[in-house]
Amino acid sequence: MSVLDTRHHIVAVLMSWAEVVVEDLGVPAPDSSVTQLVRFLTHHLKWLTAQQPADDFADEVDGLRTELLRVIDPEHGGHRALAAPCVVPDCTGVIIASPQHFAGVQQGSIGCSFGHSWELRDWLALRQLMNRQREDVA
Repeated sequence: MSVLDTRHHIVAVLMSWAEVVVEDLGVPAPDSSVTQLVRFLTHHLKWLTAQQPADDFADEVDGLRTELLRVIDPEHGGHRALAAPCVVPDCTGVIIASPQHFAGVQQGSIGCSFGHSWELRDWLALRQLMNRQREDVA
């Protein structure tokens, strides 16, 4: 897939989610640039993640990230990210951390699919909580 195909796919997916927000909240639609769509969706992220299709939204955004990484750097784009249940009580989200997160793709933070985020300096403590959760389940 080419960079232009990937960009087109990113815009299409982001626009479809922006349309959901516009229709349900009755807010004005953003411009169709990637920057404006991302700002708009980020602004409405808390609302989006509280909706029924929140898992679909998270999966599609993660898929876009993976697709883009494969186009930008095919050698590293296929690396599997660490995915673990969120450590915030009663959160059903998933924490995603991959080498690309540390390279600045996520602007220096680690995030949960439901909007929780941590700075990279918190990674060791977060990792310990994730391991503790895993041991409690086992």
